[in-house]
Amino acid sequence: MKTLVHFRTHDENAFHWHPFYAIFSLTASILLAALVVLILVASAT
Repeated sequence: MKTLVHFRTHDENAFHWHPFYAIFSLTASILLAALVVLILVASAT
């Protein structure tokens, strides 16, 4: 039980510690999705 609480606290701290990483991760996934769409459109043409 203590480990679970500690792990959760660690997760929250990590999330607050890396706001730029969260933004970068979101941007990267959007760019990756756009890239996949472009590849699919290009191969479909």
